[in-house]
Amino acid sequence: MTTSGDITEFPPTPSPLNGPGDITAGPDGNLWFTEVAGNGIGRITPTGVITQFTFFRDNAQPLAITAGADGNLWFTEAGLPNIGRINPGSGSATDFPISSIASAITAGSDGNVWFTMANGSIGRITPAGVVTEFPVPTTVLPAGTTFSDLRTGPDANLWATTSNGKLLRITTGVTPPRFTDPAVIKVPGTGDSGIADPYPATIEADGLQGTVTKVTVRLNGVHHGFASDIHAQLVGPQGQSAVLMANATDRVGDVGPLAQPDVFDGDVLTFSDGAPAPGRRPGTGVFAPFNPGFLLAFTPPAPPNVPVPPASLAVFNGTNPNGAWKLFLVDDDAHNETTLPTTGVIAGGWSLDIQTTGPPPVQLPAVQLPAPDPIIVPGPTVTVAGQSAPAADTTRPTLKLGKLPTRMKLRDFRKGVRVQATPSEPVTLDTTLTATPRTVFERTTKLSRAQTLVLKPSAKLLGAQRRTFKVRLRFVATDGAANRTTVSRTITVTP
Repeated sequence: MTTSGDITEFPPTPSPLNGPGDITAGPDGNLWFTEVAGNGIGRITPTGVITQFTFFRDNAQPLAITAGADGNLWFTEAGLPNIGRINPGSGSATDFPISSIASAITAGSDGNVWFTMANGSIGRITPAGVVTEFPVPTTVLPAGTTFSDLRTGPDANLWATTSNGKLLRITTGVTPPRFTDPAVIKVPGTGDSGIADPYPATIEADGLQGTVTKVTVRLNGVHHGFASDIHAQLVGPQGQSAVLMANATDRVGDVGPLAQPDVFDGDVLTFSDGAPAPGRRPGTGVFAPFNPGFLLAFTPPAPPNVPVPPASLAVFNGTNPNGAWKLFLVDDDAHNETTLPTTGVIAGGWSLDIQTTGPPPVQLPAVQLPAPDPIIVPGPTVTVAGQSAPAADTTRPTLKLGKLPTRMKLRDFRKGVRVQATPSEPVTLDTTLTATPRTVFERTTKLSRAQTLVLKPSAKLLGAQRRTFKVRLRFVATDGAANRTTVSRTITVTP
């Protein structure tokens, strides 16, 4: 589908896809997808040429797929407790055994691949195939709860949805900042000096419990020709403020062999109380906030410069952490006499980590699995769209239905609808009754000959009906070659 809504279908030949499930952009510029019922992995080019890779394991059933940082495609298997890896160049695949069936999978910010498991664990697999499993405590994920999906968030954490109505955030090693605004900040916004753009940069914190015990701030990728020009101040949701840095260097005026440029060149500056003092000029690293005593150059809506805000993040301790945190940045000198660049940017935006007195994040215990002997899948069986292939059964089954009423009284409908179904060959018959807007009957039946079916709606789902309504009967017959026929009927039900 194009962004303007135009849709093009790419039906592979000689047969349709068999249970396509998940899809992802591959490192080779193509799209890769799973075929659950077809027991394979597919590749489609942007022009629509499809290649299918079928595995020797009859019941692998590739389910979810993601592109790993190592240039391979990684996938889960619905039929076997394995994580699969397929090389986009050769199409050869490798299976890595795990302790339980896996479902969702995603590439983590740490260079590894992460996945969810039916036994309530989160799994991690390295590019070399080393698996570590992290059981989620039953206090968080009660027995029987399943994962719905797993994704890597913009904060570098993993985020999972569960069947018991929860969102889980999982860290991937070194704890990343809890909140991040990656938007570029220009310092100054215009001209050679003045306030930044945006002014202020804002991060909205929510979902935190308790009061603040520690705040850590990070400026991601600082560039400026004159580091001493940048002044930074943080203001919390309750109005407290702290200086992060002002006049970041005292190197101005250095001459001779000791002279060093007064430059930020992509530095990542982290400010945390209790960290070392910055020295003559901070580069990439963790530092205590600092203000050498020069007059701050902040203008409204920043807080007044007098009294000067403290150079300590402890001012936020004990306050409510939720709400808008504001970062004010100012360039206080134009340097018109120089040919050096007098402006800069915070290229990666800024990050904020807030620790509170509330419940700490759940730490998942690691269960290290021995590195498995990989199961190498031999060269693939390939079917390419548009090329000749062995003849396949592409004939759809037929399904004949006996006479059905078009109108029924509600009392008779509650007793059940009787219908004779006759297939042309053995099929799997999926039957549903939908009383708008809900499904009130579902059943899957193996059908090899004529058979009378009794379709009795669920009294609980049907509920109390007082008006005339329509019921849609849908029969889907699927043969052994996955050819499918759908037959529908409608009955009007009256009180």
